Parts: sequence; C-alpha cells; structure tokens
Amino acid sequence: MRPVPLPAGLEDQNIEIYIHNGEIRAIYESRVISFNELPDQALEILSARMLADRRAVKSMIEDMGITDLQLMLKQYVMCNFGNFDGQPDLSPGDGITISECWDCGQRGQCPGEGRVCGRLQCKNGMLTSAETVILFMVIEGKIDKEIALITGNTIPTIETHLKHIREKMGVNNRVEIMGWAMKRNIYFV
Repeated sequence: MRPVPLPAGLEDQNIEIYIHNGEIRAIYESRVISFNELPDQALEILSARMLADRRAVKSMIEDMGITDLQLMLKQYVMCNFGNFDGQPDLSPGDGITISECWDCGQRGQCPGEGRVCGRLQCKNGMLTSAETVILFMVIEGKIDKEIALITGNTIPTIETHLKHIREKMGVNNRVEIMGWAMKRNIYFV
C-alpha cells in the first residue's frame, strides 16, 4: 500500500498555516493551534520575513491602512500562508518559510493585491502577477477568449502567458495545469 502524505505539522516539526472561518490557524506538534499560539521562534521568523518585504509593509500601511505591527503580521501571514496545501509553510528549525499564492476571495478588490500577497513558486520559477490572475481564470474553467476579454489582452498575449505558466510549472496543457493546482489545493474560491 502506498503511504498517504500527511499535512505538515502532523507528524513532523514543521508548521502548516491556514485560514478557517476567517481565523489564522496552524497545524503544529500534531494539533491545531491559533495564530496567538504559534511558538515565539515561528513568529520571529515570520516577522523578519515580513519586515524584509518592504513593498508589502509599505502597501499594508499606505493601501490597507494597517499600522499596528501585530495586525500587520496577521495580515501578511493570511495573505502569504493562508492556503491549506499540506506542505510546510514554516520549518522553525531551519528558519525556512514557503509562501503560497491562493485566492482568498478578495482577488480584484484588495488594495494590497500583488504587493502584500505572495507569488506562486513553481518548479521553473515564480509566476508573475499577470500569470497568477490567468491561472485562477484557468482554474475557473475560462477559455482564452474569455480571459482575453476580462483582462483586456489579446488572445495571442493570453496564449503567451499560458505558455510561460506551463513552462514554469513543467506541465504540457490545461489538464496538467489543473492537476498541478489541485495537488497543491489551489482552487478558485
């Protein structure tokens, strides 16, 4: 029998952060904890990453009106680590964080979009903001013509973006794009 992959934090020392009913939660040491229960080391790593991301901090202050550091950290974590994908968002022992790109439901309405939220890391590079928007439209089932109409681009431009998305993901077609996204629990909300 093939073993089932377990979410990070269930059987290892990593942390899987996710949003449930609008609240930040995490799997850590085989239990579900709230944001306030994250270990100090994890909060320090996340704070350092946020403060190093000057564009995100500036956007949270100027675009979102968030000036309190604790509220800023919560927003940053929600935007960058909120998807439950089973992969470790944080490895406290190594100090490694892996951000996620997910559709929080505010896409197209969030004043900090593309500045606070993370970009999606693929096998062969990170998706650009435009590629991410197109990815979510593909996940929705939109065809090139619809995507072009919504984004105000030409069909050849959309085809070029899709080619770059496939190259970065290391996949060959839309079906494999969908499989890649499903494997990472990236769904349109």
